[in-house]
Amino acid sequence: MNNIMRVACGILLSTLLAAGLINSADAALNDRGGISLGNTRVIFNEIDRGVSVRVINTAASPFLIQSWVDNYHGQGGWEKTSQLAQGTFVVTPPLFRLDKGENSVLVRRAEGSLPIDRESVFSLNVKAIPQTAKPDPKSNYIQFAFVNSIKLFWRPVGLAGNPSEAYKQLTFKRLGDRIVADNTSAYNITIKTLSVGGTAVIDPDNRMVPPKGTQSWPLPAGNRGHVTYTTITDFGGLTLPLTTTLQ
Repeated sequence: MNNIMRVACGILLSTLLAAGLINSADAALNDRGGISLGNTRVIFNEIDRGVSVRVINTAASPFLIQSWVDNYHGQGGWEKTSQLAQGTFVVTPPLFRLDKGENSVLVRRAEGSLPIDRESVFSLNVKAIPQTAKPDPKSNYIQFAFVNSIKLFWRPVGLAGNPSEAYKQLTFKRLGDRIVADNTSAYNITIKTLSVGGTAVIDPDNRMVPPKGTQSWPLPAGNRGHVTYTTITDFGGLTLPLTTTLQ
């Protein structure tokens, strides 16, 4: 394999991982099954000593599992792009072998200060490295590792309001060629579907509306009228559609 091919393969793999297009390792092993998580998101209440997440292997071959927590890197512009300070959260076990079946990782809060008047969001990352046979030293090969990333919400005690009702506090306004959502609650709100005057906004779920903050999307051309939206609940389900005015 020449250098151009190696670079191309590296770029392709990085792109797929960043886009979340590879979600398990069955492509690498060509087995039926792979690695998945028992949660689509994690709610870590401050009063809890830790939160457990199931890691499930449905493939016939084992994987090496590595887990860690990092800052949430989203597309909305307000998320942190830096690495999370080491030791803010601790995941145990950080590294283990997982044969067919399941095990759990435990996320615990360790040190550092976080806002006490609003929810904070992070990413829980679980990397799966498949078992491979020892390669022929004369051959060229690529070792794949697959990362599952889900949102981890740190929820301090004493926050005002009910998190299941927070999405009802959103208000929307037009600002030039964009629609802006204002979140007055203390909770992160993930919008799943969003439409203005019956026309859908493209990929609204790429961006969360931060607590006590705003988020914006391109406004469908020429659309006025009511806004209809759904959001994702703590359990990964969808709220009922809610319709409100566009200010």
